[in-house]
Amino acid sequence: MRFFFFLLKCTRKIRLRHAKMKDIYLGVKKSIEDLQNIFKNTDDKDEKLKKFNQEALEVFQKLEFKSLKELESLKNNEEWENFTIAFYGETGAGKSTLIECLRLFFKEQSKVV
Repeated sequence: MRFFFFLLKCTRKIRLRHAKMKDIYLGVKKSIEDLQNIFKNTDDKDEKLKKFNQEALEVFQKLEFKSLKELESLKNNEEWENFTIAFYGETGAGKSTLIECLRLFFKEQSKVV
């Protein structure tokens, strides 16, 4: 969930209603690169921190490969006016919380049904 909020913070200037998929793609890509740079540019004197940063960097590199590959296909097929995003997961995983956070982020007045 923290990663999601970081992405929202980094891509705050992008508004989904008016953005092209290319802009969203570039915003997400930049956010992932910024996260990777955080873990690359830390003090390596502490061995535990060094190990943690290396593991986190590996996770974000996998995330980058998966998410950017999927976003690339969307970027190449951006001829759509309306689209649907589905959130799925186990009970209690935070789907409703995520949707409520998005509603507040985009300043929607009422809950989406």
